[in-house]
Amino acid sequence: MKAFLGANRFSLAMVALVVFGLGSRPSLAADSLAAGRKHAAKANQLASKNKCKNAVVEFTKAYATLKDATILFNRAECQRKLGNHADALMDYELFLSEMPTAPNRASVETRIASLRAAVKAESAAVPVVPVAPVAPGLPSTVVASPPEKPSQPPAVEAAKPTDKVPEAPVHRAEKWTD
Repeated sequence: MKAFLGANRFSLAMVALVVFGLGSRPSLAADSLAAGRKHAAKANQLASKNKCKNAVVEFTKAYATLKDATILFNRAECQRKLGNHADALMDYELFLSEMPTAPNRASVETRIASLRAAVKAESAAVPVVPVAPVAPGLPSTVVASPPEKPSQPPAVEAAKPTDKVPEAPVHRAEKWTD
């Protein structure tokens, strides 16, 4: 009889643990969804004020939680306005893959085509500098990299402080009188 009561208490405890444990998960999910909606609302508000740089950050946070394809479209619009053609192209394409029957599909495909042309033009604008071949038979062109920034002028480097330990400040006791 004692073994039966012990087993019942154990199973009752397990049931309570499972019920209470699972009960907290929907509240976490609801909090997460609420936070995602909050980010989406803030992003839409920023985008309507043409503050697209900040809106992109909020759209990214909202999409991470909500996984809503319309957020991708809105983020792509901001990326396009900012001139981030490659990022906008990626978001538009992902939008269409997640929402193949989008009502604005034709206009999005038109934007994708123009963004592809812009990305291609940007990549073609990188200058190619001829250099001597390293080994026979290898091509003799290399894509130029931006010039390196000088670290600091020599006068500034010489003026740097040495590894001297600063002296402790002198503290004086002062008496304030009325």
